[in-house]
Amino acid sequence: MIVNTNIAANSERSRRSTSAQSSGSEVLAEPADKAPPSSMLTDNVVLDAADVARLTADAVLANSLYVLPHQDARRSIRRRFERIDGTFDEQAAAGWSH
Repeated sequence: MIVNTNIAANSERSRRSTSAQSSGSEVLAEPADKAPPSSMLTDNVVLDAADVARLTADAVLANSLYVLPHQDARRSIRRRFERIDGTFDEQAAAGWSH
């Protein structure tokens, strides 16, 4: 899932390397990955930035802990929770839990 913005393209021109920041020179950093690996995308869903901004603002006003901009995020959230929840069993089997 990707939010359709040009933030990656615009951020590269003003990003400096760590050594350049400490020395005060104007050397630009090595380019960062422009997009997340395809394994992180959910069916290549592209969301409109204005829609995500509106949802985020509504969530802040509602004092909501989470902003879930698309139904397709549910699968990846469920997989992540299952991995986290499974850790309890793994730790118990290893004798780590109290």
